Amino acid sequence: MIDALLLGSIVFFFLLLFFLGFSLFYFSAVSFSNADRWFVRLLLYLGAGLGMLCFFIIAFDVLGIPLDYKAFFALSILCPLHFVFFQRNVFLSSFKEFFSFPKYSKKEFLCIGIVYFAAALLLYTFLIGAFAYPYLEDDDPWEHAIAVRYIAQEKTYYQLSGEAISHYLEPYPPTYDAILALLYQINGSVFLTLKVFNTLLIALGILFFFVFALDLFGLETATVATLILVALPSWISHFIWSHTLALVLFFPALTFTVRGFSDSRYIVPAIVLIAAMMVAHPFVSILFGIFFISIILWNFFFVFLHAANKKTVFTTMNPFTKNFLIGFFGVLLSFLYWGQQVFRHGIGNVLYSHTGGFAGVASTGSSTGLKTAADLYINPVYGLFDFLIAPIITKIDQPTGFGVVVFVLLVCSVVYLFFHWRNYFVCEKFHFVVLLWLLITFLGLLGGHLPFSILTHRFWAYVSIPLSLLVAVFLVAVFYWFQSSFARLVLFIILFLGIFGVPFTTALSLEVNPSYNTTMILSDIQEKPILGTITAIDIFSSWQPKKIVETSKWPPGVAWSSIQELEGYMWMHDTLFGKRVLSLCKEEKFLIGFDLETNFPSPEMNEFRKNIAKKSKEEIVEKAKKYDYLSLEYSCVKKNYLTEKQLNTVANALDSQFSIVFMNDEIVVYQVRK
Repeated sequence: MIDALLLGSIVFFFLLLFFLGFSLFYFSAVSFSNADRWFVRLLLYLGAGLGMLCFFIIAFDVLGIPLDYKAFFALSILCPLHFVFFQRNVFLSSFKEFFSFPKYSKKEFLCIGIVYFAAALLLYTFLIGAFAYPYLEDDDPWEHAIAVRYIAQEKTYYQLSGEAISHYLEPYPPTYDAILALLYQINGSVFLTLKVFNTLLIALGILFFFVFALDLFGLETATVATLILVALPSWISHFIWSHTLALVLFFPALTFTVRGFSDSRYIVPAIVLIAAMMVAHPFVSILFGIFFISIILWNFFFVFLHAANKKTVFTTMNPFTKNFLIGFFGVLLSFLYWGQQVFRHGIGNVLYSHTGGFAGVASTGSSTGLKTAADLYINPVYGLFDFLIAPIITKIDQPTGFGVVVFVLLVCSVVYLFFHWRNYFVCEKFHFVVLLWLLITFLGLLGGHLPFSILTHRFWAYVSIPLSLLVAVFLVAVFYWFQSSFARLVLFIILFLGIFGVPFTTALSLEVNPSYNTTMILSDIQEKPILGTITAIDIFSSWQPKKIVETSKWPPGVAWSSIQELEGYMWMHDTLFGKRVLSLCKEEKFLIGFDLETNFPSPEMNEFRKNIAKKSKEEIVEKAKKYDYLSLEYSCVKKNYLTEKQLNTVANALDSQFSIVFMNDEIVVYQVRK
């Protein structure tokens, strides 16, 4: 039943995005050019729909409309129905044109096929990784689990005070969890919703990137850039967090912004997508702002340079003023959410939630900078080896490394761009804007070497965007330099092996020994020439280390006291799905993350756990009667809620009242008799 409901929620998700995207374009009177093939139009609809969904989530809550999937779907079909019934002839001709495949060239079919295969490969790899372990990884997903359940049941992201239920509800931007909550309302599994739709969003992001690169640099460069981005370990992992939504929205927002230069009908979609970016994730919205401002400055430079009357630069509609107005009204529209939050919670709570009290910001040159383990995790000092080699022991939230070949190609692409600057230093081309993105994000990545750094390790994903684009520009140029088909084939094979490694192999030696070094590689090649060479190629590539990391078993987070305790919760997930369970020692988010019903966190229940040593057997039994099952964990001792003697006393008292259905050294699960 869950599988059918999950499939239904996937179909609903894509239909909702398509209808919302269509509605935005319909309202804006956007008409596509002949250059926009059906696959481009489809992705533009989906990207616009994702931004519209974020906007309507905020609008619904502001207006007091419940966040219910039925309400969103009903709203999404209004414009499509109007189009079908009142513009039937246009609808029929558009429908026929949509599937006019014979008009497309072999090159288009080949490039699109490659891009969709790459996105499918990434989706498959990430799904394998997401389900390599029967729990949610690390710490953030458990918080997202309770936020998703709360929004789905309460149909609002409002919480009375900051972090009362979850850090990822207001005043923190709640759009990621709200989208997942709509889908959870259909399929009934928080666990599956988080794992499946997080990876689906990532795969969609790859396709959105392709459309963005296509608009900037053309079909061939966009195809190569997409392949490189898929292969890069530094791009994004399948870690469940709101970064995913923000990075996915990055590309349609930039796409509509660029299109708005030449076609004013894209201004409204661009404004909506920028507003969506501003309410998707705090840090990503800042990085997007930097990318966007770079485009504004680029346009300002050329408009101001060529303007006969410099004053008209600010008073006439030109690429600079269009950009500025798009950004201004996009940010202004986002205050539909931020104004609501300031009104509800006050500016102090909003800023704290948005910045985490500026955690992750470090003055590396000061006497107090970068001393704690947390500082070193968030703001590490990277060296050349970190860029060249993608490690298999890396950060779950943000893997590191580019791969040897990709990094060398990056250096070559920068040199190439400077040597051919006359070809690209024009307003209509964005090569130097992308180079500026690379320099800015690389500075962020090198924050550990600078006097000031902020979330240094997060910059890997943002560096990957301009890196992929610049390397693709260089590679396409190199391929055109070679006239011989044989030379192009040899170059392709070398680049493919250097970036993706040897197909259907993996760096087995590296899996066993993460400290695999050059001496060991040479020794392996001498002892086992073929296998050793394959292993060396895989180690220095980009894709193979990424594949190992993304399909490995990741830990469940620091909140779990032992594997046995986790096994008890996995048993409950498999056996007690949907049952109401009370835990005497662990927070509700862990029960909810395993699809178990329970009350939401409350000061009363938190106080009950902390003072459980003072509670009588009758008080505990009375509390348990509202549930189907009761769990008692050894973590009560580790949290100093109980001594071992008190834990045994509580366990003996519960044994006399309830029947044990599961037990190991760290957890006992009781069935509550009704």
